[in-house]
Amino acid sequence: MSSNFWTTLPGILTGIGGVLAGCFGLVKVFIPDNPSPSHTSTVASPQASHSSATIPQPSIIVAAKSDQGTPYQNPYDHTVKVKFTAAGEWQAIPKDAPGDLPKGYITADGAGGFSANPNRRCPGFSLGALIVSTDQEKCLAADKQGTFDLQPHQTANFLMNDVTGGYGDNAGNLQVNLALTKSESP
Repeated sequence: MSSNFWTTLPGILTGIGGVLAGCFGLVKVFIPDNPSPSHTSTVASPQASHSSATIPQPSIIVAAKSDQGTPYQNPYDHTVKVKFTAAGEWQAIPKDAPGDLPKGYITADGAGGFSANPNRRCPGFSLGALIVSTDQEKCLAADKQGTFDLQPHQTANFLMNDVTGGYGDNAGNLQVNLALTKSESP
């Protein structure tokens, strides 16, 4: 009695291997090698240079507890305008904290009811607001949305405006969507 190769164990394994190779080939065709990550703070290739082009950026996550913030670096050799929009809520003052302060979760606009405190990271902005500062500690922008210029290869940090040393009792995260407007170099 003659046996058909495809009904033997080696034949079945060969067939399964062929089907799997075909499936991987289809995946390779339809999914790019380097899909853009969902949470990153870098931009598309600086070589894609277009005058005044807007390049959509991925979202970054900014943690309320981080006194360093989430960095974003301009990868270009010229100034870019960064537009940001924040979503979500975070907490600067826990609900069980003593005193008559706004407690609980707030938006990226912060709580304007906080008394002035010169120890805030950016004294000119609301405590609990999302702030953007440079490595040199210069405050560039604040609140749920805004724009600022970023010099070539300069880094900006996104973080909560809180009292220096007071980040340990914070809670929550914000999702911040970024978009760059790349200007033609002079």
